[in-house]
Amino acid sequence: MGALLVRYSHWLVPLVDIVLVWVAFAFGYYLRYQVQLLRVVAEGNRAPFVPYIPYVIFFTIWVHISYRSARLYERQRGRSWHDEMYTIINGAVNATMATMALSFFFQPLVFSRLLLLQVGVLVIIFLGGARLVERQVRAALRARGIGVEDVLIVGAGELAAR
Repeated sequence: MGALLVRYSHWLVPLVDIVLVWVAFAFGYYLRYQVQLLRVVAEGNRAPFVPYIPYVIFFTIWVHISYRSARLYERQRGRSWHDEMYTIINGAVNATMATMALSFFFQPLVFSRLLLLQVGVLVIIFLGGARLVERQVRAALRARGIGVEDVLIVGAGELAAR
Protein backbone atom coordinates (compact mmCIF):
# COMPACT_ATOMS: atom_id res chain seq x y z
CA MET A 1 0.00 0.00 0.00
CA GLY A 2 2.73 2.46 0.99
CA ALA A 3 4.80 1.79 -2.12
CA LEU A 4 1.71 2.42 -4.23
CA LEU A 5 1.19 5.82 -2.62
CA VAL A 6 4.78 6.81 -3.32
CA ARG A 7 4.59 5.46 -6.87
CA TYR A 8 1.26 6.97 -7.93
CA SER A 9 1.23 10.23 -5.96
CA HIS A 10 1.90 12.27 -9.12
CA TRP A 11 -1.72 11.72 -10.22
CA LEU A 12 -3.33 10.62 -6.95
CA VAL A 13 -2.89 13.96 -5.17
CA PRO A 14 -4.49 16.01 -8.01
CA LEU A 15 -7.33 13.47 -8.17
CA VAL A 16 -7.93 13.78 -4.42
CA ASP A 17 -7.95 17.58 -4.80
CA ILE A 18 -10.56 17.38 -7.56
CA VAL A 19 -12.75 15.06 -5.51
CA LEU A 20 -12.42 17.33 -2.46
CA VAL A 21 -13.45 20.38 -4.50
CA TRP A 22 -16.63 18.54 -5.52
CA VAL A 23 -17.21 17.45 -1.91
CA ALA A 24 -16.72 21.06 -0.80
CA PHE A 25 -19.36 22.19 -3.32
CA ALA A 26 -21.81 19.49 -2.20
CA PHE A 27 -21.23 20.29 1.47
CA GLY A 28 -21.38 24.03 0.78
CA TYR A 29 -24.69 23.52 -1.03
CA TYR A 30 -25.99 21.57 1.96
CA LEU A 31 -24.85 24.30 4.38
CA ARG A 32 -26.37 27.04 2.25
CA TYR A 33 -29.73 25.53 1.32
CA GLN A 34 -30.44 22.99 4.07
CA VAL A 35 -28.71 24.37 7.17
CA GLN A 36 -29.01 27.94 5.85
CA LEU A 37 -25.75 28.90 7.50
CA LEU A 38 -25.14 32.66 7.95
CA ARG A 39 -28.30 33.71 6.14
CA VAL A 40 -31.82 32.38 5.61
CA VAL A 41 -32.70 31.42 2.04
CA ALA A 42 -36.04 32.80 0.87
CA GLU A 43 -38.37 30.20 -0.63
CA GLY A 44 -38.19 31.84 -4.07
CA ASN A 45 -34.40 31.71 -4.03
CA ARG A 46 -34.03 27.96 -3.47
CA ALA A 47 -32.18 26.26 -6.30
CA PRO A 48 -31.35 22.63 -7.06
CA PHE A 49 -27.71 21.58 -7.26
CA VAL A 50 -27.82 20.81 -11.01
CA PRO A 51 -27.54 24.46 -12.21
CA TYR A 52 -24.36 24.78 -10.15
CA ILE A 53 -22.59 21.93 -11.95
CA PRO A 54 -21.08 24.09 -14.74
CA TYR A 55 -19.73 26.42 -12.06
CA VAL A 56 -18.31 23.46 -10.13
CA ILE A 57 -16.55 22.30 -13.30
CA PHE A 58 -15.20 25.79 -13.98
CA PHE A 59 -14.04 26.17 -10.35
CA THR A 60 -12.38 22.74 -10.42
CA ILE A 61 -10.53 23.45 -13.66
CA TRP A 62 -9.40 26.86 -12.41
CA VAL A 63 -8.08 25.40 -9.14
CA HIS A 64 -6.34 22.54 -10.93
CA ILE A 65 -4.60 24.83 -13.44
CA SER A 66 -3.66 27.24 -10.65
CA TYR A 67 -2.10 24.48 -8.57
CA ARG A 68 -0.30 22.97 -11.56
CA SER A 69 1.17 26.33 -12.55
CA ALA A 70 2.28 26.93 -8.94
CA ARG A 71 3.91 23.46 -8.98
CA LEU A 72 1.90 22.32 -5.99
CA TYR A 73 1.80 18.77 -7.34
CA GLU A 74 5.56 18.49 -7.72
CA ARG A 75 7.42 16.99 -4.78
CA GLN A 76 9.76 19.65 -3.46
CA ARG A 77 12.11 18.85 -0.64
CA GLY A 78 11.93 21.41 2.13
CA ARG A 79 8.56 22.88 1.17
CA SER A 80 6.59 23.50 4.34
CA TRP A 81 2.89 22.98 4.95
CA HIS A 82 2.57 26.77 5.22
CA ASP A 83 4.01 27.16 1.72
CA GLU A 84 1.46 24.65 0.42
CA MET A 85 -1.34 26.42 2.29
CA TYR A 86 -0.36 29.73 0.69
CA THR A 87 -0.73 28.12 -2.74
CA ILE A 88 -4.00 26.43 -1.77
CA ILE A 89 -5.48 29.66 -0.39
CA ASN A 90 -4.33 31.66 -3.43
CA GLY A 91 -5.83 29.13 -5.86
CA ALA A 92 -9.11 28.84 -3.94
CA VAL A 93 -9.56 32.60 -3.65
CA ASN A 94 -8.77 33.14 -7.33
CA ALA A 95 -11.15 30.35 -8.37
CA THR A 96 -13.88 31.80 -6.14
CA MET A 97 -13.49 35.27 -7.64
CA ALA A 98 -13.33 33.95 -11.21
CA THR A 99 -16.42 31.80 -10.68
CA MET A 100 -18.24 34.74 -9.13
CA ALA A 101 -17.29 36.90 -12.14
CA LEU A 102 -18.57 34.16 -14.44
CA SER A 103 -21.89 34.14 -12.59
CA PHE A 104 -22.19 37.92 -13.01
CA PHE A 105 -21.54 37.50 -16.73
CA PHE A 106 -24.13 34.74 -17.29
CA GLN A 107 -26.69 36.10 -14.79
CA PRO A 108 -28.31 32.81 -13.69
CA LEU A 109 -31.86 33.15 -12.38
CA VAL A 110 -31.00 31.76 -8.95
CA PHE A 111 -27.43 31.81 -7.74
CA SER A 112 -25.92 32.18 -4.27
CA ARG A 113 -22.70 34.14 -4.02
CA LEU A 114 -22.60 33.24 -0.34
CA LEU A 115 -22.45 29.58 -1.42
CA LEU A 116 -19.32 30.38 -3.43
CA LEU A 117 -17.69 32.06 -0.44
CA GLN A 118 -18.52 29.06 1.75
CA VAL A 119 -17.13 26.70 -0.89
CA GLY A 120 -13.90 28.71 -1.09
CA VAL A 121 -13.43 28.38 2.67
CA LEU A 122 -14.32 24.67 2.58
CA VAL A 123 -11.84 24.02 -0.25
CA ILE A 124 -9.09 25.65 1.81
CA ILE A 125 -10.00 23.58 4.87
CA PHE A 126 -10.40 20.27 2.99
CA LEU A 127 -7.27 20.59 0.84
CA GLY A 128 -5.19 21.88 3.75
CA GLY A 129 -6.37 18.95 5.86
CA ALA A 130 -5.59 16.54 3.03
CA ARG A 131 -2.06 17.92 2.84
CA LEU A 132 -1.61 17.37 6.58
CA VAL A 133 -2.80 13.77 6.25
CA GLU A 134 -0.52 13.22 3.26
CA ARG A 135 2.46 14.55 5.22
CA GLN A 136 1.69 12.23 8.14
CA VAL A 137 1.32 9.22 5.85
CA ARG A 138 4.58 10.01 4.06
CA ALA A 139 6.39 10.43 7.40
CA ALA A 140 5.07 7.06 8.59
CA LEU A 141 6.17 5.44 5.31
CA ARG A 142 9.63 6.99 5.55
CA ALA A 143 9.93 5.68 9.12
CA ARG A 144 9.35 2.19 7.68
CA GLY A 145 11.90 2.76 4.93
CA ILE A 146 9.33 3.09 2.13
CA GLY A 147 10.08 5.80 -0.41
CA VAL A 148 13.52 6.38 1.04
CA GLU A 149 16.58 6.32 -1.17
CA ASP A 150 20.04 5.56 0.15
CA VAL A 151 22.80 7.91 -0.96
CA LEU A 152 26.52 7.85 -0.62
CA ILE A 153 28.17 11.10 0.37
CA VAL A 154 31.81 11.43 -0.49
CA GLY A 155 33.63 14.03 1.51
CA ALA A 156 33.59 15.57 4.92
CA GLY A 157 32.92 18.85 6.57
CA GLU A 158 29.90 21.12 6.75
CA LEU A 159 28.87 20.67 3.11
CA ALA A 160 28.79 16.86 3.41
CA ALA A 161 26.84 17.08 6.67
CA ARG A 162 24.10 19.09 4.97
